[in-house]
Amino acid sequence: MRYLEAAAQAFERVATLDVDFVPEVLTPLLDCYARLGQMQRAERFLVDIIERSQGVSPVIAAWVGMAVVLAARLLGIAFRITLPTYSERQ
Repeated sequence: MRYLEAAAQAFERVATLDVDFVPEVLTPLLDCYARLGQMQRAERFLVDIIERSQGVSPVIAAWVGMAVVLAARLLGIAFRITLPTYSERQ
């Protein structure tokens, strides 16, 4: 589990340093949060991205992530998201 926390911190750092990378790191970051059972932390992270981002891609990615997190909470299920990364869409 320690490697999941380290991975989550690394993905958070990438997204904080350059919000343009949010679409790239969001899927593995949300997976880390889910495996760690820290979905409230995921919500706080996503709200922060939405509030401080000025670009369209990071905000859209964060809103999609928030929709997945909230749907999982409402349905009471665990989830694993598999959204394509930017490089996979090219």
